[in-house]
This record gives sequence, C-alpha cells and structure tokens, in this order.
Amino acid sequence: MKALLSIVFVFCFKEAAASNPLDEITACRKGDLECSTKTGKILMGVIVNGNEDLDIQRNDPIHQDSVEMDISTLKYKLRDVSTYGFTTCSVETAEITETFFNIDLLCKNFTVFGQYEINGTLLSLPLRGKGDFRVFGLDYGLKWKMLLKQAAGKDGKTHLAIKNFTFLADLKGTFEIYLGNLFDGQKELTDQFNKLMSENGKAAANEVQGPVFEANLKSFAKHLNKCFKYIPMDKILKE
Repeated sequence: MKALLSIVFVFCFKEAAASNPLDEITACRKGDLECSTKTGKILMGVIVNGNEDLDIQRNDPIHQDSVEMDISTLKYKLRDVSTYGFTTCSVETAEITETFFNIDLLCKNFTVFGQYEINGTLLSLPLRGKGDFRVFGLDYGLKWKMLLKQAAGKDGKTHLAIKNFTFLADLKGTFEIYLGNLFDGQKELTDQFNKLMSENGKAAANEVQGPVFEANLKSFAKHLNKCFKYIPMDKILKE
C-alpha cells in the first residue's frame, strides 16, 4: 500500500511540475486591467524564465551576437553582448485587446557587457576606440507597446501575433559606463571620458541604449509569439 501511495505521489508531483504556466491564463474582458496585468505577469515570467515545452530558453542573461547603431554623429558595433537584469523587472500594468498589448515594467537594474567598436561623438565629445565595455543602469521604467494581428492556428482557432512594437526606456537612477581602450589606449583620457559619461548618466543612456533594448525586445517578441501560438485568443480575451 505504501509503495502504491508513493507511486501515486511521484506521478502527481511530476504532473504538477510539468504543468505549463500559460494554462493559468484566464480570458479577460476589455478594460479589465487587473485581469490583463495578471496575464502580462504570466507571459513575462515565461519569456524571462523560459519554457521547455515552447522551446523558450531562460533569458536572463539574454545574449546578442551583435548590436549596431549608425547615425550621423555616432557609429558603434557591439559583439557578444550579454544583458542581465530582466529577472529584476516587475509588471506594473498590462493591457491587451485584439489590436494591441501594452506592458509597463519597473526594473531594478541592468548590466550589459561585451566587446565594442565605436567612432563619432557622444554628448558632443569626440571618441573612438575598440575593446571591452560594461554598462550598469539602476532603476528603469520600460514601456513596451505592441501592435497585434490575428492569425489562424493549426488548432483551427484564432490566435494573436505581434505585428510590430515600440518602446520607451526611462532611466530613473544612476548609469555607469566603462569603455576600455579608448583613444588608442590612452588610459588617462579613457578614465576621464568614462567618468564624465557616468556623471551625465541619463543623457548618455538616452544616446546609446536604444539598439540594445530593441534587440532584446525583438527576441522577447519572438518568444511571446510562441506563447500566442500556444494559447488561442478566446483563452486570452472575452467577447
């Protein structure tokens, strides 16, 4: 009898462990922010922490092979970029309809590092260099706005999908930046420049952070579309 109970317990435990968090989503009526915020929290949890059933790897850290910025005053290329910190984010509000999905996040910190190559001006200062970089940002507000479309799923039901998105990353705390080997390896100039950028953190962040956030959110959008393929629209929204 004890052996039978043990088998039943182990089976039930495995079944519970294998349950998909997305199955906890309940359909929300339009304008029900409490319900849609709960949905947003579940979806972001799956994207950041991963889900084997949907082939979504854990995304803290999240890696990008390369990120580029090319504007008239500044060009940079980042390689082997790792971003840490999305597990520190909390969903403050989320709203979803048939046509859009908006998520407001508060993130305690982000750390980004990798290799860089840069040439141009930043905060009106000329710079050039190639080497290691490290960035630390404290307290971010991140607004992610997605336009949605509808598509027929393999199950014969209607599913949502992301058509495109915009975002706004608002630094509320400090921003520290380190670019190694600037100005042909002149350490004194490199240290002075990094100190000045950190002292003007918000302005520096606004200049350089966009492409990294965009690359990471593009990866998140792909994962979110995997979630939408798993859940039909009628399980997310009530008529």
